[in-house]
Amino acid sequence: MSLDEDHWTVINHLRDQYREHGYTPKFRTMLKDVNEKISNCDSKLLYDLFSLETAKKGARIAGLPEPFVKGGY
Repeated sequence: MSLDEDHWTVINHLRDQYREHGYTPKFRTMLKDVNEKISNCDSKLLYDLFSLETAKKGARIAGLPEPFVKGGY
């Protein structure tokens, strides 16, 4: 898998959120925040970048723990 600029934007966002808050954001939070950095970013774009387990796979590539599931924090 080769990583382009959009991949790195998401990965760096995940790393920043982990450093700042101490946890990896869930998919909805990630989508909302990344939408501010990548114009017209929607769930389809994130799924195209990281397949079906977008938040988990993005966190894995970024070297972070998996995001908590519903109600985890």
